[in-house]
Amino acid sequence: MKGAETVHVKRPSAVDWQGDPSGAPTEFDIPSCQLWPRSSTEDSAAGRVIIEGWNVYIPPKSANTVYATDIIVIRGDEHSVVGVPGKYDLKGRDKGMIVVTSRTGA
Repeated sequence: MKGAETVHVKRPSAVDWQGDPSGAPTEFDIPSCQLWPRSSTEDSAAGRVIIEGWNVYIPPKSANTVYATDIIVIRGDEHSVVGVPGKYDLKGRDKGMIVVTSRTGA
């Protein structure tokens, strides 16, 4: 797929009923993703568009799924998932997943 990128996913360890980590965190890559910027409604003084995150399209039949608690590394920057990732379904056919992200940290 032209312009496709690989994103890295960091999944924190699960927690038990007491809030203690149970299990190890996992990390994996998802290849062939399409990215497009998510701009802020905030204006900059110079009239530039401020990018506050990315929309990520994950192709169908990807070996991995993204959850709301995951951290997505896009172009070296960590992003949190906004809301819940959604399956992109067209007339009952799996067309992939859409994930909206917001940059974390500076």
